Parts: sequence; structure tokens; C-alpha cells
Amino acid sequence: MEKIKPAFKQNKTVIVFSIDNAYVPYLGAALTSLADNSKAGKFYDIVIFIEKISETNRRTLLDIFKGRENFSLRFFDITSYVQQHRETLYVNSYFTIAIYYRIFIPEIFSAFDRALYLDSDMIFNADLAELAETDLEGKLLAAVNDFGVLPEYKQKNNHFYKYIEQELKMKDYRHYFNSGMLVMDVQKLKNMDITQKCLTKMKELPDLKFPDQDLLNVMFEGQVKYLDKNWNFQSGSLINSPEQIPEGLCPQIIHYTSEFKPWNTPDIPLAVLFWRYARKCDFYEQIIYLNTRELALQGLKLAMRRFQINCRYFAAKLGCLVTQGKLYDKINRLKKQYKNQLKKVKKLLSL
Repeated sequence: MEKIKPAFKQNKTVIVFSIDNAYVPYLGAALTSLADNSKAGKFYDIVIFIEKISETNRRTLLDIFKGRENFSLRFFDITSYVQQHRETLYVNSYFTIAIYYRIFIPEIFSAFDRALYLDSDMIFNADLAELAETDLEGKLLAAVNDFGVLPEYKQKNNHFYKYIEQELKMKDYRHYFNSGMLVMDVQKLKNMDITQKCLTKMKELPDLKFPDQDLLNVMFEGQVKYLDKNWNFQSGSLINSPEQIPEGLCPQIIHYTSEFKPWNTPDIPLAVLFWRYARKCDFYEQIIYLNTRELALQGLKLAMRRFQINCRYFAAKLGCLVTQGKLYDKINRLKKQYKNQLKKVKKLLSL
């Protein structure tokens, strides 16, 4: 099958993204920030894993680096690598097949020594060549701990700790990393036949919370060099605790984790940095349009959902007035559930 060959002979930083067509505009903002924080004398070999992407989107992404001779941007159709494994790779409305593309990097980049993998919901405030040149100290990967396992979140995320140790059977929850940023020793991984081992392991691990990330954590425990959290600062940890945001915070990489993104929730912590670069790229108007439409649809769906729950809540409330005994207990439990659901929907409608 097709492989990638280097675009530059020396001083190259190999960067890999994986996207579907819907995420292209947000990758545009990420690439704009990457270009703005690059250094002269460094060469950036960027490859985007795709299956389907419009020609218009291709051209707009390529235009970001127009006139920059130290940048190469290529698109790699990964269909042939994933088509025979689609039944194995778990997907749903939130997780698309694109989350698994990174496990094929050792096969596709076998002509390289290392590669830097990055999620597309990121903004870069530093030169990524520095990150790509990280001394791995003999490890297979460099990564940053998932913020969900940091000590300050232990009480809130106790169920997650149990999941890591009991379901994933990792030796230490503190080893759990976020897979949105990975510095990979390609040659070592290729020699281990790690791609096939990951695909085989996937069949043994049903019902994963975060399929690709959980898989990589199970496969690489004990073989990871952990980097400072600012190389993958997961902003989702701040959404419910804005008082924890230090003044002037500007990490090297901001990773917009959780379902709340700058483009659909512009007032989340550190969203201003996303919009700073989004305004500079040719996807800006598209980002505004897509999310204005999406927010309107979400509002309509939530309003309908609130109406449905309201009807059920008042029916249960009435039922409590005319029943007793075990039937009353059952209806009363339902009433409490509906009341809690109403609170959640009202909170979402107020965002």
C-alpha cells in the first residue's frame, strides 16, 4: 500500500493531522496558528489523513501556506488502510472513524524516524519543531497526562479512576495520557508491528469510553515520556472552574477538549485565542455560518425536549396525587428524574 516519502531532506518537522470534511474549517484555524508560530530555517512536512474532503476545502487549506517555501502540505487518502477494519473500529455520533487514523502512522511513515500527531481542535502558540525534537529518552512516545487523572480532579472523577484500573487494567491511573498530542518514534513502532497489535487488541476491548485513547493507553503503558501540561493544555478542565484560570495564561498548545468548543460556545475559557487565528483564515465566514445554523437547530431541539419532559413531569406529579404504596414510590422516582432532566435542559438553554 501507498507510503509517505519526505518532502524535505533536512531539518524537517513531520506533523500529522486526521480529519473528516466537517472538521476542515477548525483545522484551518489550527494551521494558521502553526504557520504564525513557525521559525525560519525549519521545514514543516504536514500530512493530513483524509477519506473524503471537498476540492474547495483542499485549496483553502493549501492557501494557508502559499508562498512559504519551508512548508509542505499534503493530503493522504487513508481509505485503503481502514476499509478492512471498519467493523472492528468502534464509532458513534461523537466518535468518527478518523479518531483511529493515528494508529496507522508507523506503517504509512515508515521512511521517517519520528512523527508528531496532533488533533485538529487545537491552537498552537509555540514553534512545533521544538516539540517534535523532544528527547524521548528511549520511550516509544511522548505525551501529556490527561487532565482527568491529575490529583486535583481525583474526587470529582473517581469513577474515571476506577474505570482506568478496573476496566482498562492499567497498573497506575497516573500513567493515563491524552492522545491528542503524540510525539512518536516511528521506527521503533514500525519494528514492533504496533499497528497490527493495536487492531488485534481492539477486538479484546469492547465498550471503551474513549476508544482510540483508551486503546493507546493500554498498549503503551510504561513506554511514555510525560511532558509539561502546557504542551497539551486541555481547556475542558476549566469550563466548570473559570476561577482556576491564571491571568495571562497562554500555553504552547491549547487543546479544546469536551463537547464545548470555541466555535459553538465562544465564551469558554481560552476561546479568544481560537478566534484570534480563525479571523485570519479563509474559513472564518464558514465557521460563523455553520455554527449559527447549528446553534439554532440545537435550541429548537432543546426547546422540544423541555416540552416533552415537562409533560412527563406534570403527568408524574399528578400521578403522585392519586396513587399510593409501591405504585406511588415508582411514580415519585420518575417525577424526581424528570425534574433533574428539566434542570439540565434549562441550563443548556441558558448557555
